[in-house]
Amino acid sequence: MGITLSDCYNTAQFRRLAKARLPGPIFHYIDGAADDEVTYRRNTEAYEACDLVPNVLAGVENIDLSTTVMGIPMDMPLFLSPTALQRLFHHDGERAVGRAAEAFNTLFGISSLATVGIEEIGETIRTPKIFQLYYHKDKALTWGMIDRCRDAGFDALALTVDTIVGGNRERDLWTGFTSPPRLTPSSLVSFATHPSWTLNYLLREPFELSNLKDHIPEGSNVSISVSDYFSTMLDQTMDWDAAADLLSDNIVWDNVPMETMEGKAVVDAAMRGMAPEAVDWVVLSIAENGNKVLTERIDNFDMPGGKRVELPVMGTFVITAGKISLWRDYFDLASFTSQK
Repeated sequence: MGITLSDCYNTAQFRRLAKARLPGPIFHYIDGAADDEVTYRRNTEAYEACDLVPNVLAGVENIDLSTTVMGIPMDMPLFLSPTALQRLFHHDGERAVGRAAEAFNTLFGISSLATVGIEEIGETIRTPKIFQLYYHKDKALTWGMIDRCRDAGFDALALTVDTIVGGNRERDLWTGFTSPPRLTPSSLVSFATHPSWTLNYLLREPFELSNLKDHIPEGSNVSISVSDYFSTMLDQTMDWDAAADLLSDNIVWDNVPMETMEGKAVVDAAMRGMAPEAVDWVVLSIAENGNKVLTERIDNFDMPGGKRVELPVMGTFVITAGKISLWRDYFDLASFTSQK
């Protein structure tokens, strides 16, 4: 007798159930990773190495797991990250994941390669929402998705910058996985021996990449590998210039303890000339009022030599015609210079 959902109490059991229910190409796409999957194994081992340290004699009658991420309150310190192609794994896809996030009042994300549209998620899911954005060659597509997320009431965007080319997913090469699935002699047996999945795929609403279908046929009406999608559809020239395009030509950058800078070229040059090797902004609170966005942040700067500078900041952004026209930060300059 096979394992059922009610028999699953840990991730290993859920994985075993997924392997039993999904055709090989579908299972290996969601279960696999790139090349020899070394990073995949290291990530798993890193989580296994984490210890939970009990806080004893603290009283556990009332447990509060609530926290805040990007100024968004959540009832638990976990959220559901964006994952592509979800209706390949279950016919409810992002709808089911959104309902689960809603039930626990936590953040929920959908991918640019989602199989349910931005508008439907905005209308039906009331929990906080994040959209994972790829930077496409078609800039009308990229900016169009941003506008749609704003109109649908999404709370945040996650700009993906580390997947500018497709990974060498050896399992997908072996199974012939594509989106939408394509029957081959080697995959036909696997689809035929998983009739429940196959009937759901054939008889329910057609599979599509809902946020892309009106712009490109690939992935919805034309089968394509995920690696080929990344290599042909995403803008591989994405660099700092692409990020700087978010600045208005007449931007004013006002770091209140310092001299105000004006103009995109001046601000761009100043940003490129900053000494830190890396910058990490931790947003503690965020609020929006019309075209103004207010932030409370901890700006972390990784300086040459391994020193790290932590700077509390209050910031204001003014958005005009979809670009940043004013960026004003308030901070203690002495705190910054003393840590360098």
